[in-house]
Amino acid sequence: MSELFVKERFSWRSLGWLLLYFWFFSCALQLVIVLTGHSSTTGLRDSLLYSLLWLITVFVFPARTKIISSVLGILLWATSLIALGYYSIYKQEFSRSVMFVMFESNSKEAGEYVSQYFSLKVLAILIFYTVIVGFLWRKVRPVYLPFKYKVTVCTLIAVVLFGVPLYKKMHNEGETLEEASGYLASRMSTTAPCSILQVMLSTASSWQA
Repeated sequence: MSELFVKERFSWRSLGWLLLYFWFFSCALQLVIVLTGHSSTTGLRDSLLYSLLWLITVFVFPARTKIISSVLGILLWATSLIALGYYSIYKQEFSRSVMFVMFESNSKEAGEYVSQYFSLKVLAILIFYTVIVGFLWRKVRPVYLPFKYKVTVCTLIAVVLFGVPLYKKMHNEGETLEEASGYLASRMSTTAPCSILQVMLSTASSWQA
């Protein structure tokens, strides 16, 4: 039967696993950074907030939760794995400097670079991280919301994540849309896949200039 004609009960347990799944990709690294004293809790806070964005997709299409979480999961896992691997080696977050090194190195130099810094410890961390991702994905279940609550929750997430910061910057502080968008991008910078994509886009712009 169509989803429209099937009344499924809302489950807090399912919502909890979905939150853990989407939070893990961004918040695991940020939590480590906070606990090791390399940064404040700002990045962790923003990761917790902006990871909620992925809930909209599974709230709108609950019957396709497994497919959506798989596709998003692959993207989030791949980008977060890069960030985690980089931090495991250098004890700092992924940045433009490493992108410049990668682009300016030939294949031989890149191979020597990897063999010099990559270790069994780093490999073990990445494998353990991947195992946890797989475990959380197995726990993912659909979260069914009545239509009116679905619209309300999805709208609220979008407004809190994007509407409020833009309004505050443009209306209260008089910034332009470009300036406000830059502020919003900076807040999303610790959230996968934005953390990696922003570095790549910024690096590409620098090369073009």
